[in-house]
Amino acid sequence: MSEVNKVYGVGQYSARWVQRSSLVEITTSGLLPCLNYSASLEKRPERVLPPMWDMIFYTQDVCLAAVKPFYITQQFAMDEVTDGQKVILYDATGQVEVPIERDGDIKVSSAAEGIKRLINDMYIVYAQLPKHSGTYKGCIIGHVNSAVLGIYYRAYGPASRAECDKWLSDNCAEADFELASGEIPWPLYA
Repeated sequence: MSEVNKVYGVGQYSARWVQRSSLVEITTSGLLPCLNYSASLEKRPERVLPPMWDMIFYTQDVCLAAVKPFYITQQFAMDEVTDGQKVILYDATGQVEVPIERDGDIKVSSAAEGIKRLINDMYIVYAQLPKHSGTYKGCIIGHVNSAVLGIYYRAYGPASRAECDKWLSDNCAEADFELASGEIPWPLYA
């Protein structure tokens, strides 16, 4: 049996107020590169309000090569006035602040349809973990609604395809796949 490692992972994050309550629901989703890996959204040990979260991947020394999607939600109580309008989460890229959306924030109108068309033309540049300060390696461009493997993090965007192409050519280096035997690209959870 292979050893299980607890490491920081990455995902796509969103948070929203649950209808007319003091509950916030945080959601994370993404793709794991191995069938035998698992993802978890765990409350950090600090006793602060609102609680902070860790995006954790549980990995093993052996990878069963198959893409595995994950979708995780957690609900918790939060005071809108004193606790602010964002959820703080830590992942493989560091601290992430996720803005909390209201159900009423999304209005259906012709303006919303225009925004939807604009979003459909937006792209994101993803870089490969581990995150290096100031350098980006193994970059790919994906549509704003695309799911990407958990070994990538958002480096730039959303922006137009032309802007993403320019940013990638100016800022990204080739990926170096010189990992030591058994090494994983995520930072270990400490």
